[in-house]
Amino acid sequence: MIKSKLIYFIFSITLLSAQDKTLVEDLIDQKRIELLRTKPDYSKIIKSKDDSGNRQFLIQTIKKPKFIFNCATSFPLTKKGYNKGRVFLLSFKAKTVSASLETGEAKALFIFKQLKNYKGNIAYTQSFSSEWETYYLPFEADRDISEKDIAIVMQYGFKEQSFLIKDIKFEVFKEGTTLDSLPKTDVTYYGMEQNAQWRIEANKRIDTIRKGDFTVQFFKNGHPLDSININLRLINHDYQLSAMVYRNL
Repeated sequence: MIKSKLIYFIFSITLLSAQDKTLVEDLIDQKRIELLRTKPDYSKIIKSKDDSGNRQFLIQTIKKPKFIFNCATSFPLTKKGYNKGRVFLLSFKAKTVSASLETGEAKALFIFKQLKNYKGNIAYTQSFSSEWETYYLPFEADRDISEKDIAIVMQYGFKEQSFLIKDIKFEVFKEGTTLDSLPKTDVTYYGMEQNAQWRIEANKRIDTIRKGDFTVQFFKNGHPLDSININLRLINHDYQLSAMVYRNL
């Protein structure tokens, strides 16, 4: 009788363990990930092994492109369709090797694509520490996703930089799992505090380089106008502006 109970207990634990594995599935195609590619005009990807013999990738931005998406790599996935509300977790280990930013950190933009165009994108910009750290970026589908549209893309077309990345997973969780239940890496970086030295120096440069005093005199029929109300509207500019789309964190 005791032996039967023991066998039943072991069988139950084995069955539970098998069920737990169905709660999460890694969508990264671990065979095809060996073939990660990028545009050689701006960047390089060098494959190697870490001290334990595990696969890692050195991502180098060797020349800043006009647009950050000119340096982009799509992680190979086992494609399936998913319903709105399904949650996913991108996780990986990474560390900065070299950087041009004053913070001394490399960074990348990670995009969860739900449509072929940009309108379905959910994105995180993640900076990397100078030491190995594990990063967790959770996503929730805000629409139904077809298997031909789902993708996870890494963009790194910033100033010259390089970073190592390994142990890449993109996991999907069973229906009913909430976004809040997944781990998430807080957005942080060296010198994040308001009185950080690099921020003080940057603000000084803004005052001297980007700001200046000037006087505008308006005329009508050759005569200067005084004490009038003027409405101005910017219709164009020469300054190179960039754009970033944020999601609610």
